[in-house]
Amino acid sequence: RRVLFRSYFGPSLLLRSGLWTVAAAIAWTVVGPLGARFDVSSDLALAVGLLAFGLLPSSYAATVSALLQASERFDIPAGVTLVSALLKVVLGLGALLAGWGFVGLAGVSIATNAVTALLLTVAAMRVIPLPRPKVDRTLARAMLVAAYPLLISQALNARSEEHTSEL
Repeated sequence: RRVLFRSYFGPSLLLRSGLWTVAAAIAWTVVGPLGARFDVSSDLALAVGLLAFGLLPSSYAATVSALLQASERFDIPAGVTLVSALLKVVLGLGALLAGWGFVGLAGVSIATNAVTALLLTVAAMRVIPLPRPKVDRTLARAMLVAAYPLLISQALNARSEEHTSEL
């Protein structure tokens, strides 16, 4: 069982990186070439860039968290989530009080995501042997095919919740 869950680490990182690349390209297109059409200010473009960059450590942290959960160590991700939430509030308040606005909050997002990834990595290295990411494209493709219906379902569910909240 332990060998099996470790084999998902590399392909999961590969898929998350691929999804990040697509999301970052879309964000860049909206704030870059299409920025004038959408009346995107330089502050907004910077904030979107920072938020997009902040997804990288967040994706890594989610993958390490999944490994910990597969090892039945739910306590560690829960504790790190609590620390991250407190850090986000404190740093976010500091950014707002310093007058940095939403760009400062985007920077706080990167900081908290990086700290979360670091804390999860250190904790995982202490309780489970954290595997070296091994890229298995066949397994990654199989994971994507298996997860695609859930991805679409989640997107549709989020969209329907937006419309429900408008009522």
